[in-house]
Amino acid sequence: MRNKINNKLKILFKDIASVVDGEFHVYDPEMRVEAVSIDTRTPVLNNHTLFVAINGEHFNAHRFIQTAYEKGIRMFIVQETEQLNQLNDVNYIVVKNSVVALQQFARYYRSLFTIPVIGITGSNGKTIVKEWLYQLLQKHEKIAVSPRSFNSQIGVPLSIFQINEESTLAIFEAGISTVNEMQLLANIIQPTIGILTNIGHAHDAGFNSLQQKFDEKKLLFKNAAVVITSAELVEEYVTDESVVFFTWGGKAEANVYLKNVITGSDSTRLTIQFDEDTFDISIPFIDKASIENTMHCISLLLYLKYPPHEIQEKLLQLRSVPMRMTLKKLSNDALLIDDTYSADIGSLKIALDYLAGFDQTKIKTLVLSDFDQTGRTGQQWLKEVFDILNHYRFQRLIGIGKEWYLNRASLPVNHFENLQVFEEVSDAIRYLRNNIQPKELILLKGARNYSLERVVKSLEFQSHDTRIEVMIPHLIENVQYFKKHLMPGVKCMGMVKAFSYGTGAYEIAEVLVRQGIDYLTVAYLDEGVELRQKGIQLPIMVMNVEYHSFERLIEYNLEPVVYSLNIWSKLLSYLEENKIQEYPVHIELETGMNRLGLEQKEIEQLLPQLVHPAIKIQSVFSHLAGSEDPIHDNYTLEQFAKYQKIVGLISQVIEYRFLKHILNTNGILRHPSLQLDMVRLGIGMYGLAVTPVFRKDLKTVVSLITTIAQIKEVEAGTTISYGRKGKVNTKRTIATLRIGYADGYPRTLGNGVGKVWINGYFAPIIGTICMDMLMVDITEIPNVQEGDEAELWGENVSLEELSAISGTIPYEILTGISNRVKRVYITG
Repeated sequence: MRNKINNKLKILFKDIASVVDGEFHVYDPEMRVEAVSIDTRTPVLNNHTLFVAINGEHFNAHRFIQTAYEKGIRMFIVQETEQLNQLNDVNYIVVKNSVVALQQFARYYRSLFTIPVIGITGSNGKTIVKEWLYQLLQKHEKIAVSPRSFNSQIGVPLSIFQINEESTLAIFEAGISTVNEMQLLANIIQPTIGILTNIGHAHDAGFNSLQQKFDEKKLLFKNAAVVITSAELVEEYVTDESVVFFTWGGKAEANVYLKNVITGSDSTRLTIQFDEDTFDISIPFIDKASIENTMHCISLLLYLKYPPHEIQEKLLQLRSVPMRMTLKKLSNDALLIDDTYSADIGSLKIALDYLAGFDQTKIKTLVLSDFDQTGRTGQQWLKEVFDILNHYRFQRLIGIGKEWYLNRASLPVNHFENLQVFEEVSDAIRYLRNNIQPKELILLKGARNYSLERVVKSLEFQSHDTRIEVMIPHLIENVQYFKKHLMPGVKCMGMVKAFSYGTGAYEIAEVLVRQGIDYLTVAYLDEGVELRQKGIQLPIMVMNVEYHSFERLIEYNLEPVVYSLNIWSKLLSYLEENKIQEYPVHIELETGMNRLGLEQKEIEQLLPQLVHPAIKIQSVFSHLAGSEDPIHDNYTLEQFAKYQKIVGLISQVIEYRFLKHILNTNGILRHPSLQLDMVRLGIGMYGLAVTPVFRKDLKTVVSLITTIAQIKEVEAGTTISYGRKGKVNTKRTIATLRIGYADGYPRTLGNGVGKVWINGYFAPIIGTICMDMLMVDITEIPNVQEGDEAELWGENVSLEELSAISGTIPYEILTGISNRVKRVYITG
């Protein structure tokens, strides 16, 4: 992440030393800071960038100081100086804590501006309210805004650097997970106006009570002129008058009195009384959370003296905010990054940084619509955009909108191999449909009023509404959780066999590569070939090789597992015939799993051949049969003893070092003393099939989602589905969902065994599950509409519980989901 500082302020690096209370090592005392970065993967780095090396629970950025230097950086804030001691032409500040130093610098930077600042906190809704306020106010103000959900102890300071001399307003959100965190953020943001969205049960573990959570969040507003929130919240939690509240709610005492709420099929009418005036406002939402978030926005606008008619006009332009950047499959193995979440210069930089992190051999395309041009002409706005784009490498640029079209003749085209401009989205869609290249990577970025979701729907490889959602940030957290449990120097192998347990081989492998996984493993050759063809360069172990596959195995530099004397003999003969030297292979030992593997007596026969010029032993490994269950711990130790004995025999013959590994997911956590040189991380990275004592620390990664095709009322005595096994005794409301056993949803969950999650409630499955459909009883669930989504499993419906009641395991259900179900990757 890189955040630009307005260089007109002339912040000198030497001045920062006193701000952050550090030890200053000078090379050029007049060097000016124009940007702050905590990530060397950011493309736009130079000698005016300040790199802050942050140590975290799972990483140490000091390892990348040399990389930062090679990219031109000459200013650093560090806790460790070992890598800097070799560099002569750098300025650096040594501090006790780099995160604290970043916060101190951001606090100083914030103090240079006197513009109004809106600070938003709460248990839920912070990001939505922030984005809606940006939509509502962007035509009148030049707004600095938190990128995405940058509301943490690191995200907030980085957000502050969005402010520049042109800014007339700033909107920042603050999130906390425990006590003693908010005061730090309050000192940085220094809001003049506050918004407290709500108090709920998110992060309950960090607080003794909801009252304590409220009191901690209220610290953000200590010096704010006013805080906007619901009257209900003030009534329940406020115990002093240290903060001035401007409230809304259903009681006449509220500053903004919400007299009536009438919800329709696709909109809601609010009757509001304010300053003796009563007026109606229509909003394009019907759910309770959106109504609450909208009332925060309305109340702020009323506080700022916007007239009701203007508020109404603005609110009708609001659209639901897609809270996440998503990665979706297109035809020809192409991928689409859908980032229509926000549209401003700051978020454009973040999206481009994300695009730059992908394999550089891929063809990359940016699709960008017009967006916020507050205070600028179209030419000025496009110049600012191109100043940013020129720092990034992609082959094709597609501009959409009036400004792109009007200024198309003057655009600087030389930097791009292919520049296309369209005034209408429909024209861009037609062009893209006919011109997507194999393995292309497309970033879609733009304003909500262009309805760019039409581009997504028209290009997606599958149009079936049912989808697997893979939450990439949660996957990353889980991977880092397991890596945290590794002894120093222990490598980690990521299992991506079986289409990465049904979630997408390349997509998951690409994430694992970024997370520093050392090895990948597939079950069969074709899985490895696909990864190589899509640009994965990490070493890949193939567990089940066949004789006829040796040629392609070597063509794609894949590393075979030798599990029998027969495989060894045929592989060795092939390598000798083709004069191949030191080809990497892995030896699998049989120690008690009784699946594949060489037993001790077979290894003893093989010992004379292990030292051979054609072969280099990369690793020797085995599988534990019961690492997850304490009842099998003695058996596990017996297996390990057998393994060690056989490895000892091999080590007497092979003089060079080879990797040793025996632990799987549960073994990593339950048997840390057996970690050896490497461990194998599998389904645990999805937060599944892990010993319960550790499950609570892992995140849910995979969800199965579908939509409601039809809703109908049925009378008492009616039967549902095949075989008439579902029968109702009273009048009921039945919803038909777009999923069945052909999609991989277990048929055994029919007839009341399984349940789904709709609009915050469980709905039991009624009747037999069909090939492409299933039915659920939604009689007790309010406000359900055709087209609403249903969660089959995920955050609310446990896949582990679901697999247990259907008589199987999570592996089987996850890997059994049909390929006609599209995979959507939530990346941010």
